Amino acid sequence: SGPKTSGYYDVVSIGYNCHLSNLNIGLLRSQLKRLDELNDMRRSNAKYLTSLLKDVPFVETPEIGQGNDHIFHLYTIKLRPDSLNISRDEVVETLIKEGIGVGVYYKPVHLFSYFREHYGYKAGDLPITEDVTNRQIGRGRVGKECRSRWSPYH
Repeated sequence: SGPKTSGYYDVVSIGYNCHLSNLNIGLLRSQLKRLDELNDMRRSNAKYLTSLLKDVPFVETPEIGQGNDHIFHLYTIKLRPDSLNISRDEVVETLIKEGIGVGVYYKPVHLFSYFREHYGYKAGDLPITEDVTNRQIGRGRVGKECRSRWSPYH
């Protein structure tokens, strides 16, 4: 259940996730030549998004520890539920209705059907993991279109 967006999925068996066709491999090879440029663009756009969101009282923006780096494959924020009167899913649905592409990209692994059924995990077993993942929202594209859609001048 949840909004019609990425992230609302289940793992019912263990296996491999191999989604690389020959076409994808060809595209990947050409993109690898631009890897540094693309990573720099994502970092710059993430910095821009953080500047827009840093003072929003119900949002925790990403923090990068000193001496660390991040390529921002996803730009993920955490909500502060004590500052909101709606659920994370309602925030996601509202953003999607506004045309802002967001999703829930990470779920507590121990709550997937496979791990619940085979290992007996249940909600509450890993409370910190559950808290963090239940408060996160991600933006999967932190590329060129990021600035135009999130721009205050849009």
